[in-house]
Amino acid sequence: MGNENIFRDLGKSVVVYLGSAWLFLELSNFLVDRFALNSAYIDILLWLVIFGLPAFIIHLIFNNKFSRKAIFFHSLNGLLALFVIIYHLLDPSRLDPSRLRLLNFQNQQSEIASSIRSIAILPIMNYSGDNSKDYLSAGIHDALISEVGKLGAIRVISRTSTLPYFNSKKTIQEIAEDLKVDAIMEGSLLSAGESIRVQVKLISAYPEEMQLWSQTYESTLSDILQTYASMTNSIAREVNITLSQEERQLLGNNRKINPDAYEAYLKGKYSLGMLSEEGIQAAMGHFNRAMEIDPEFAPPYAGMAGIWAILKQMDIVTTEQAEAPIKENLQKAKALDSTLAEVYYFDAISAVWTEFDWARGERQFLKALEINPNHSEARGLLGHFYWCMSSLDKAEDQLNQALRLDPENPFVKVLNATRLGNADIDPDSAIVILEPLQKMMPTNPLVNLVLLLSYNKVGAKDKTFEQMKMKVAMETDTAIHDWMDEKYKQLGLGGVAGETAMFLEENYFSQVSAQTFQVLYHLAGNDEKCLDWLEKGYIRRDPDMPYMKAVYYANHYADHPRFKEIARKMNL
Repeated sequence: MGNENIFRDLGKSVVVYLGSAWLFLELSNFLVDRFALNSAYIDILLWLVIFGLPAFIIHLIFNNKFSRKAIFFHSLNGLLALFVIIYHLLDPSRLDPSRLRLLNFQNQQSEIASSIRSIAILPIMNYSGDNSKDYLSAGIHDALISEVGKLGAIRVISRTSTLPYFNSKKTIQEIAEDLKVDAIMEGSLLSAGESIRVQVKLISAYPEEMQLWSQTYESTLSDILQTYASMTNSIAREVNITLSQEERQLLGNNRKINPDAYEAYLKGKYSLGMLSEEGIQAAMGHFNRAMEIDPEFAPPYAGMAGIWAILKQMDIVTTEQAEAPIKENLQKAKALDSTLAEVYYFDAISAVWTEFDWARGERQFLKALEINPNHSEARGLLGHFYWCMSSLDKAEDQLNQALRLDPENPFVKVLNATRLGNADIDPDSAIVILEPLQKMMPTNPLVNLVLLLSYNKVGAKDKTFEQMKMKVAMETDTAIHDWMDEKYKQLGLGGVAGETAMFLEENYFSQVSAQTFQVLYHLAGNDEKCLDWLEKGYIRRDPDMPYMKAVYYANHYADHPRFKEIARKMNL
C-alpha cells in the first residue's frame, strides 16, 4: 500500500511538473518571438526541462534528501544533460529538440514556414568593427545564396538583386514585395582572427512580419563550408522540404579548407564584383595567391576561368587569347570538385560562344542548373542559347525565370532586352530597359549594340547614329567622330554606315569585330559585304556568330545560299 501511495504521489508530481514546464516553455516561446531573440535559447531551455524531469523524480524517490546514492544519480543525469547541450551547441542541425515539445506555441509559424517557396537573403552585416572584413561578409552572403540555391524547391533571389537592400530602411514586407518573395533571411557577422560567428534569421513577410527561425553558428574559416551546409539544412528543415539524394550529397560534399586560401579567394570574388579593369586585375592576383596557398582548392580556378571569360566579353582580349586559360582552369576546377555550378556554367559559355559546340553547351548549362537551380545568369544565358537554336518558347521560359530570380541584375536585364530588341519582338521595351542601364554602364558593348538596333527598328535615326559612333569608338577610338558627323550630314544613316565600314576595313581590319562590320554593312544596305563578314565571323569564331539566325541584321539574309552554307557549317 505504501508503494501505491508513493507511485500515486510521484504520478501527481510528474503531471504538475510537466504542466508547469509546458507553461514555462510557451512563455519563453512568446518572449523569444516578441523580442526577436535567438531561438537557440528555447532549445537550451527545453533540454534543461527534459533533464530536469529525471532530476525531479530522483529527488522524490530519495525523499528530498541528498544521500550518496541520490548525489550519484543526480551527477549522472547532470553530466548527460551537459553532454547533450554541448553537442547541440556544436552542431545545431543534428539535434532538433523542438520536435519534442508537448504543445508547440509556434503552430502558426510552422504552417507559414511550410508554405515558403521563395527567399531573399539580404547582405550580411559586418559587426566586427573592422571594415577590412567587408570582403568576408560579402563572401558569406554570396556563398549562402549559392548554397541555399541548391534547394530546388525554393526560389532564391540572386545576390545582385539583394545588394541594394544593404542597410535599407525599408521594412521586411516592403523588401519582400519589391523582390516578390515569401520570406527574408537576415544575417550578421562577428569575426576575430580565424573565429567567425554568424547569426541568421528567417522572417516571413505575410500575412505579417514574423520571425520563424534564428540560429547562431560558431565556426572557423577552415570549417566554413560545413557551416554553410548546416545553415542550408536548417532552412530546409524549417520550411519542411525533403531533400533529394542529390541535394543531400551536394550539401554534404564540403571538406576542410585552408583559411588563408579561402580568404584570398573571397577577396578575389569581392574585387571581381567591381567589374572594372582594376578590379579584374586585383581579382586575378587574389585567385593566383589562393591557388599557390592551396593548389587543391577548386573555386579559385573556376574564378580564374570566369575572369578570362569576362575579359573576352569586354573585348580586352581576343577569343584566341582567352580560349586556352578558360579551358585549363575549368579542367583543373572540375578535376578538384565536380560539384561546382560555376565550372559547368563557364564551360557552357566557352562551348557555345567560342567553340560552337551546341550539344556540350546545353548539357553544361543544364548540369550547372541541376547543381544550383537558382543560378540566374546561367538561366539567362541558357535562354539565349535556346534563342540562337530557334527554340523560342524555351528561350522565353528561361529568360523569365532569370528575371524572377534576379530582377535587379543589370546583366539579366540586358539579356532579356537583347532578345526583345533583336528578335523584332518589342524594341520599344528594349529601349526602356536599356537607356537607364547605359547611364550606369556607358561602355557596355551589349547595351550599345541592342540600343543601336532597337533605335534603328523604331526609326530613331539620330539616336541610332549616336550609338553607331559609340560602337566604333569602343573598338577603335573617337578620332573619326568629326568625320562621321560630316558624313552623316551629307549622306544620312545608311551612307555614313557604309563609308565608316569601308574606312574601318582599310585602317582597323583586325581590330574591329566581325559583328560591327555586319551591322554597318546591313545599315548601308550592302548585302554582299554583310555576307562577306558573316563568313569572316565564322572563320574568326566571333562570339556573336551563334546569333546569326536570331538577330535581324543577319537573318535578313536567311534565304541566301551563302547564309545557308554558313549555318550548315555551324550546325545551326
